[in-house]
Amino acid sequence: MKVNIFETAQNNLMKKALDAYGKKHNAIARNVAHASDPNYHPERVDFGQLLKTEIGASKIKTSDQKHIASSRFSEGEKSSEFVDEAVDLASEMAALAENQIRHEFVSQVLGGYYAKMKMAITGKM
Repeated sequence: MKVNIFETAQNNLMKKALDAYGKKHNAIARNVAHASDPNYHPERVDFGQLLKTEIGASKIKTSDQKHIASSRFSEGEKSSEFVDEAVDLASEMAALAENQIRHEFVSQVLGGYYAKMKMAITGKM
């Protein structure tokens, strides 16, 4: 039996969370970049739904050839909804700061796991 200690459920969840935070960061960055454009509609990314989709993407079954095989988001696909309002720069910057803090936290937790694995493998502290 082959055991992969680097591909645990928790690690995969953290990797998917990092991907979702990255997509949210890109949406916020687009909103900030177009803040002065009166015709631009800001994007909103639902992190919870995006993460559920990422986690559940491998469990999707199709019963017809016309069904979409997977609902995973990739760059360029519609991963957010547009709202009919102007870009509020203060709100976008606050959302960006919160997103960055969350991304940094998950990165540190994942990095800590890999650091402990390195210490266990090499025996060096």
